[in-house]
Amino acid sequence: IELVRGDSVAAVLRVQYLATHQAACEVERGATDIAVGERVRFTPVPPPPPPGTVAALPPRRPRRSGGPGVHGRIGLRYRRVTGGGDAAVAQPAADLRLDGQELGGTPLGFATDIRVRRVRATTAGGESGTAGDTRIYQLALLWQGRGTPLRATVGRQYSTRVAAVSLFDGVSLEFNRPSLSLGLLGGTEPDPDLAGVSTEIQDYGGYLALHSPPGSPSPWRVTLGALGSYRDGHANREFAFLQTAWSGRTVSVLASQELDYYRPWKVAAGESSALSLTSSYASATIRLSRGLSVHGGYDSRRNVRLYRDVTDAVTSFDDAYRRGAWGGFAVAARSVRIGGDLRTSFGGPAGRATVWTGTAGLQRLAPLALAPSIRASWYRHGRLEGRLYALRVAAPLGALELELSGGLRQEHDPLAVPADRRFTWLGADLDLGLGRSWLLLLSANHETGPEGDGDQLYTGLTFRF
Repeated sequence: IELVRGDSVAAVLRVQYLATHQAACEVERGATDIAVGERVRFTPVPPPPPPGTVAALPPRRPRRSGGPGVHGRIGLRYRRVTGGGDAAVAQPAADLRLDGQELGGTPLGFATDIRVRRVRATTAGGESGTAGDTRIYQLALLWQGRGTPLRATVGRQYSTRVAAVSLFDGVSLEFNRPSLSLGLLGGTEPDPDLAGVSTEIQDYGGYLALHSPPGSPSPWRVTLGALGSYRDGHANREFAFLQTAWSGRTVSVLASQELDYYRPWKVAAGESSALSLTSSYASATIRLSRGLSVHGGYDSRRNVRLYRDVTDAVTSFDDAYRRGAWGGFAVAARSVRIGGDLRTSFGGPAGRATVWTGTAGLQRLAPLALAPSIRASWYRHGRLEGRLYALRVAAPLGALELELSGGLRQEHDPLAVPADRRFTWLGADLDLGLGRSWLLLLSANHETGPEGDGDQLYTGLTFRF
């Protein structure tokens, strides 16, 4: 995909992993000061005909992954985690994603996202147990007439515009114009295991969004909305929210704020006032020159929904210090990238802490086009002092992408027993594209620490159509 700023392409990104509403990417070339909310575009390109193709033969139609008709993916996954002794967790899984648009030339469509898994756990003492579940993330019928601004969805669906609500069973209506969008929703929250329908909690809300017209060189969006959540006829949570995003040539900003309203009985139960600012988030990037940028932000959200197939020591470390304020810089010159930031964290598992981080990387080192990168973090909270060092090397080998990683984390707490703790890890990730429809993923990770060794294996095979 291409990162577009103004009327030019600032960077080219390669998608590594896909979730329902987001993607994890790495920079192939260009700018590295990328902020959430910037505009990207994807242009499918059919493969060239093989040498010797007879000109008189009609060309094959390129496979489409979108547009009218039915498209989707089928995936098989397997994850295994082992710890000290005989402790282990094995999890085979399968997922099915189907999307249909303009079925049979009608305005009807559908969205389906179903995932099945079975978990077998064995304790260090040798005891084992098995459990399985089926999770339904989407099962909805859609209607959108050609040329009409109205869109209706019935069933289990994502509420992408409304803050705090992720999934609900009900009805949503959207009215979209080039510079204005209006939405309403109503329904119930599903069971926590996402297997069945529950009527315990009802949600009602709506939003109004003003935004730049499609194709604007500096896209922006401001969304104002409100949501009420009720349990057994009583207020569970009632709040308003404001979201804004803007991406210009030199400045990119993304911010969101929620304002909770507490009824008198909640104030009497201990809330400090009837109105309270909650779940604040803001991030900004300023591009001082072509290769130099500064960034900063603030995050007080208690929970952030993340979808990850595999975690490692670096992602776990960053999750622990996510909440707080930060600022830093990034420098990109040809194939060299350097960055650094300072973060003051609060409210997470580590409590109040300070983290300094520096990064450096190279792109496309000849002759194998290697892309090595290194990261160092120094942190302190209370009496504890720690250091984290991580190294990654990516190597593109045609349809095969190989990445090796490793690192070291050391902590010292003079009043703890033991006072010094040491963690190390080694990992390997392999992506193999088999034609245009198949993708094979393989990830392996080995960690050592004071509690013993641990291994994590994840593999997945996906077919897209």
